[in-house]
Amino acid sequence: MANNEAGEAWAAWLRDQFDRSRTIRIPADLVRAAGTKPNGRPVVDASRVTGWLRGQRPSYELALAAADAFSAPRVAALAAAGYLLDTPSGTVESAQQFLEPSRVPVGSGIDPELLDGLDPADVQRVEDFIRGMKAARGD
Repeated sequence: MANNEAGEAWAAWLRDQFDRSRTIRIPADLVRAAGTKPNGRPVVDASRVTGWLRGQRPSYELALAAADAFSAPRVAALAAAGYLLDTPSGTVESAQQFLEPSRVPVGSGIDPELLDGLDPADVQRVEDFIRGMKAARGD
């Protein structure tokens, strides 16, 4: 996904989140909901949210911060922002492809051996990804 396409998809996802949320209706609400850094500054500032709504692509970390603020699946935010995930086959594919019903794995869990050797942050990403896929399927 080209950067401008990712920015447009991100803007659409963000507008959808504003429409769905009962508590985060405007950029200032998102700034508050995303919280503050240890230095007291906002994690997300209002000018950045305005830029996103105009099609600027967020960083990986800020896409996650926005998803967390909206209590939305992280994988959906990453897909909208155009970030890529490594697949078990070793190829790199768009996260959005994993949300398509034909790509969602069948079954209730993941083989624990697949998680061996991953650091805790990567395990968390896998778990977030699975939750997002299940949410996309309506599970």
